Amino acid sequence: MHRLALLALAIALGSSTTSAQTDSQRARGSIGEALNRGFSTADSLVAAAVGHTFPGAVLVVSQNGMLVHQGVFGWAELEDFKGQRLTNPRPMHATTLFDLASVTKVMATTMALMRLASHGRIDVDAPVYRYLPDFRGVHLDSITVRHLLTHSAGLVQWQPLYYHASNEHETYDVIRRMPLEWGVGEGRHYSDLGFMLLGYIVEHVTRQPLDRFVADSIYAPLGIRFTTYSPKRHGFTDFAATEQGNGYEHHMVYDSTFGYRYLGDPTAWNGWRQYVLVGETNDGNAWYANNGVAGHAGLFSTALDLRVLLDLLVAHGRTAGRQFISSSAIDRFFTRDRYANFLGWMSPNGLPEGSFSHTGFTGTYVLGVPKYGLSIVLLTNRQNMGTDARGYFPDLGPLQLAVAQAIVAGAAADASRGDARHEGPGAIGVFDGQTDVGRARPGGATYEARSQTYTISGSGQNMWADHDDFHFVWKRLTGNFILSTRARFLGPRGDPHRKLGWTIRPSLDAQSPHVTAALHGNGLMSLQFRRTAGAITEEEKSRDSLPNADAVVQLERRDGAYILSVAQFGDTLASQTLTGVALPDTVYVGLFVCAHNDAVVERATFANVRITVPAGPTLVPYRDYLGSNLEILDVASGNATIVHRYRGSFQAPNWTPDGKALIYVQEGKLYSFDVASGAETAINTGLATRNNNDHVLSFDGRMLGISNHAPEDSGASIVYTVPITGGTPRRITARGPSYLHGWSPDGRWLVFTGQRNGDFDVYKIPALGGEEVRLTSTPGLDDGPEYSPDGRYIYFNSARTGRMQLWRMRPDGSDQQQLTTDGFNNWFPHLSPDGRWIAFISFPPPPEVAADDHPFYKHVLLRLMPTSGGPARVIAYLYGGQGTINVPSWSPDGKRLAFVSNTQMLP
Repeated sequence: MHRLALLALAIALGSSTTSAQTDSQRARGSIGEALNRGFSTADSLVAAAVGHTFPGAVLVVSQNGMLVHQGVFGWAELEDFKGQRLTNPRPMHATTLFDLASVTKVMATTMALMRLASHGRIDVDAPVYRYLPDFRGVHLDSITVRHLLTHSAGLVQWQPLYYHASNEHETYDVIRRMPLEWGVGEGRHYSDLGFMLLGYIVEHVTRQPLDRFVADSIYAPLGIRFTTYSPKRHGFTDFAATEQGNGYEHHMVYDSTFGYRYLGDPTAWNGWRQYVLVGETNDGNAWYANNGVAGHAGLFSTALDLRVLLDLLVAHGRTAGRQFISSSAIDRFFTRDRYANFLGWMSPNGLPEGSFSHTGFTGTYVLGVPKYGLSIVLLTNRQNMGTDARGYFPDLGPLQLAVAQAIVAGAAADASRGDARHEGPGAIGVFDGQTDVGRARPGGATYEARSQTYTISGSGQNMWADHDDFHFVWKRLTGNFILSTRARFLGPRGDPHRKLGWTIRPSLDAQSPHVTAALHGNGLMSLQFRRTAGAITEEEKSRDSLPNADAVVQLERRDGAYILSVAQFGDTLASQTLTGVALPDTVYVGLFVCAHNDAVVERATFANVRITVPAGPTLVPYRDYLGSNLEILDVASGNATIVHRYRGSFQAPNWTPDGKALIYVQEGKLYSFDVASGAETAINTGLATRNNNDHVLSFDGRMLGISNHAPEDSGASIVYTVPITGGTPRRITARGPSYLHGWSPDGRWLVFTGQRNGDFDVYKIPALGGEEVRLTSTPGLDDGPEYSPDGRYIYFNSARTGRMQLWRMRPDGSDQQQLTTDGFNNWFPHLSPDGRWIAFISFPPPPEVAADDHPFYKHVLLRLMPTSGGPARVIAYLYGGQGTINVPSWSPDGKRLAFVSNTQMLP
C-alpha cells in the first residue's frame, strides 16, 4: 500500500474509532483506568492490521453485562473479485453483519443443545442413534452427542460433501455412510461433519429447522435482532464481504498437499462461485450441501448481538432476572473434557481459568472471561484481501490473543488495585459469578476493591421448606474449605425472618440440597440444610443470638462435616457441627441475601470475606507450606485487606518506622514490601540466607536484627544485626539456638528467647554483643519478649502455668506479672506505639494445640487488650498461626496491624 493511502487510512480509522469510543464511554459510565488502557492497546493492535491483514473490523467488549467498549475500523468491502482495491470501499459499521463461519458451532448449535439440555430434551451422553435412529453401525452405535461436541467421534474432518449431495437429507446420508477416520474417542480431531450431525439432532428433537429453532427459542427471547441464517432472505443489506468466490476450497479439493485430500474426481463438480461473497456463507458445505443452514457454519451476526449471547454464558445462563439456561447445563458444557476443552467451546491458553472461546475461518472471534465478567467479540473480514503466495489467509491467532490479553490484563489490574467497582452478573471480587435463585426480584452485588467489601441486594419470598429464593454471589470449590465474613444488614429493620450468610449447594436450582449459615433479621443464627433435592429444610439453631449484630459468620466443610462458628464482632466464636448431610465434592459456595418478602429488596454488606482452603491431612509441617496472604488491619474498624499474595510461605511482617514498608521473611531471605506500590525488594543480609521469622527493627529504624540458622553452629538459630539498607551481618549471640524478638527503645539491648541446658528462657544481650543476661528461670517455655515503648517493661508469653499466657516483667527480670488467665494459648504480645494496647495471637487450647506449641495452619484469633488491664476483644478471625504475627507489627501511627493468613491458593 502506498504511503499516501496508508496515511488516509490512518486518518479515517482515527476518526471512526474515536467516535465509537466516545459513545461507548457514555454508555458504560466509570470503568478502571487500566481497563481503559487495555482498550487503547487493543484498538491500536486492530488498527495497525487494517489494510494489510484485513480490510476492517468491529471490536465490542462488555463487562458484567454492560457495553463498555466499541471500536469500528476500516471497510466492510475493500477488494473486488480480481483482488483490486475498490474506488469507493464500503465502510464498516457497528451493525455490519459478518459471516461467522465456525463461530456458528457455538452461537447456534451449541447454544441450541444447551437450551435443550436445560429442559431435559437432550442428554449429551446418549448415543447419537437415540436422536437419529438410522445412525447405526458397528462403530456408529458407540458415538455419543458428547463425542460430536468434543470432536472425538472419529469422523472425517472435512470433505466437499456438495460433490455428492445438494440438500441436508442427502448430506446426512453421505456422512452416515462415510467410514470413520479414527477410532471413537481415540483423540480430538476437529470435524465440521460432527457439527452438521449436531444440527440435524437439534432439528430431529425440536421438529423445526435449525434456523427457525434458534431464532424463535434463543435469539428472539434475548432481544437479538441481527443474528440469522440466510440474511438476504430476511432483508439485511449491510454485510462484511468475504472471499473472492470459493478459491480456497477449490484449492483444498484440487491440491492433495494443501491439508485435505479429496479421494474422488475433482472435475466431477464445477459449481464454484465466481464473485465476491457478500451475504452468502463462504462455507461450501453450508452453502451448496445444506442450502445455507448448517450446524457447523452459515450463521451471520453483528458484534453487538454476539456479546449478548456471550453475556448470557458469562452470567452462568442468567439474564434479566431469570435462568435462561439452567446452571446444571452450564456446568455440564463448561467442564473440561479429556482434551482440555469444553463441550463445543475451546478453552484458550494464556487467559484466565474458565475462559471460553471460538474462532471462525472468515476471521471471527468470540471470547468469554467469567473471572472478570468480560465478553469480547472481534470480527474481521480477512478473506476479502485474498490469500498469500502459498494460498493461505492471514493467521489472526496472535492478534486475537494479544487483543484479549490487553483487555484482560486491564481488568485484572483494576481488580487488584481497586480502580473499579464491579457490578452485574459476571465475576465479582473473589467470586466467579452471581445470580438470582428461585423466584426472586432481580438482585445484584457491588464490590469495592479498595476496602474489599461487598454489598449484596436480594429479594425472595423465603429460604425454607422445599425451595429457596435469594440472590447468590458464588464460587465453585472442591474439597475442604473455610468461609468467613463479617456481615450486617443495611437500612431500616425489615422482616425478622430476612436472612444473610453463606450457603453451600451443588447447583443453582431453587430445590437444591444445601448447607447454609443463616443470620436472620431478628438475630437468630442457625445452620439450615436440605438433605436431597426438594426435601424439607431442617435447622439447628446456634446458641448465639446476634440481634442487630455486626456478625462474624464462618462456615467450614471438613471431611464431610459442616462447622458453623459465629460471634458478634469482637467476641470469641461459638461453634457447632453438622454431620450426615452428603453434598458432592464440587459445590457452589458463596454469600446470599434473602428478603423473606418478594416485594422487597434487602441490602447487606460483607467485609473481611475470606475463602480459605486449609491444610490437607498429608501436609508435613516445616516441609510443606500453604500460600500466604499479607493483610493490613485497620484496628479501629476491624476491616482487613489483603495487599499481597504468594503461593509459597512468607512470615512475620513488621513495619518500618516511616510507615512505608513491611519487612518479612520468605524462604530464608528478608524482603521489604512497599505498601504503596506493592513492590518487593530483597534485603542484602550477606551470609545470613537461612533466616527464620524472628526478626525485628530497632526503634529508630536504622538496624535490623535477624535470627539465622548458621551452618557453623549445626544449623542452630543465631542472632545477628545488619543495617536496614543491607550489608554484612554482625553476630551477636555466641550460643544457639537464640531467637530474637525485640530491641530496647534506646537501642542498647536486644531481647531473645534462648535454649540453654534444655530449657527455653528470656535473655537480653547488648546490641553490640557481649555477655547475655538470663531474665526468666521458671520451668516451662518463656518466649516472645518485647520491650514496651517507654522501656519500663518487657512483655513475654510463658507456659509456666500449664497454658501459654501473657506476662510482663521489669527489664532486669524482676516483678514478673501474669496478664491473661483465659482458656486460650496466648502468644507474642506486641505493644502499640503509644504503649496503651497489647495485640497478640490466641491459639486453641489443649488438646488441639499444646501450651508450648504455636503451629502453622490453625484457626486463630488476633486479640487486643489494654496494657492497664481489662478484657481482651477479638480484632481478627483467621486461619494461620506460626508466622502470622511473631514480630512487632504495629504501624508507627498505631492505627494498623500487619499479619499473615494462610490458604492453598485458588486459581
